[in-house]
Amino acid sequence: MLLLDAGNTLVSDQPITADTQGQVTVEGMNRMGYDAMTLGDQDFRWGVAALRQRTAEAKFPFLSANVFAGSSQQLLAQSYIIKEMAGHRIAIIGVTGKNAVSFLPEGGTPEPILVSDPIETVRRTITDLTGKATVFILLSNLGFQQDQQLAAQVPGIALIVGGNPGTLMPEPYQEPTHGTLLIQAGYQGEWVGKLTLQIDEKGKVTSHAGDTVPLGTDFADDPEMRAWLDSLKATQ
Repeated sequence: MLLLDAGNTLVSDQPITADTQGQVTVEGMNRMGYDAMTLGDQDFRWGVAALRQRTAEAKFPFLSANVFAGSSQQLLAQSYIIKEMAGHRIAIIGVTGKNAVSFLPEGGTPEPILVSDPIETVRRTITDLTGKATVFILLSNLGFQQDQQLAAQVPGIALIVGGNPGTLMPEPYQEPTHGTLLIQAGYQGEWVGKLTLQIDEKGKVTSHAGDTVPLGTDFADDPEMRAWLDSLKATQ
């Protein structure tokens, strides 16, 4: 199983999220054992320095292949990770929308950022990873329309896990040009998306089944997570 997030995760309507600049979110994701998260445009609300701190605190990688920061304009996050699962080498690539620049705090930042073209970035990254991975998953914060465009223009992507604005999709959409699957699972933790893929020995998806599960009263709270959340409320 892979547990993935498509970004805009370090902000919420809970005051403690703003008070800690997303630190409690990262701690919660650490406790849940996330495999990776891509940087969303709103994750830049607290500035680059805070984002670097959240990256250091995370026990999972923040991904973005197209955001460059600082005077040296080096990548702010990892471009991708490769995980070995069920006999496959799975590359998980992150990509961020160009609106990220507009979400930086007012008054500028000591570390300017540059967001390069996402489609060309993903195309180049997949080319560079040819022979190193057999299955490609994209964590995208571009939005569904741009995800469709990217899937149509860049072959070889098995799955795009999308965010922004966090559309609730009852089942995956299959882009007809290359057969890439696109999914989103709502926002603010109200649902979790579940997708099961059958992949052949060549890395091609042969079948899939997925849905979105509402996290309502049918699911009992995890005792350790509930105790941690209650301890946070006690400090407010």
